[in-house]
Amino acid sequence: MLEFWYSERCNRQLKLIIIIIAVCIVIYIASTVTKLGSIFVGISLAIGMLMHVLREFRLKLSPENPYAEGFRALTMAIPIVAVISLIG
Repeated sequence: MLEFWYSERCNRQLKLIIIIIAVCIVIYIASTVTKLGSIFVGISLAIGMLMHVLREFRLKLSPENPYAEGFRALTMAIPIVAVISLIG
């Protein structure tokens, strides 16, 4: 799914529509369970934006770049750390 998301077939308008619908659904579902704290929402959005920026940088780097392996490791480790920290 990420390959489609970052491919040329998925244009900006389609990405914006999908993101808006997904965020609205998640916020609605979460608000039915419990009231969301501002800090929790801010941290979750920051983690999502960080993941997106790191993935964009990783895709722009050539495989020969010395930082390419580091960005690959970050994009694999940050989601795991984020889920653990949000559960905690």
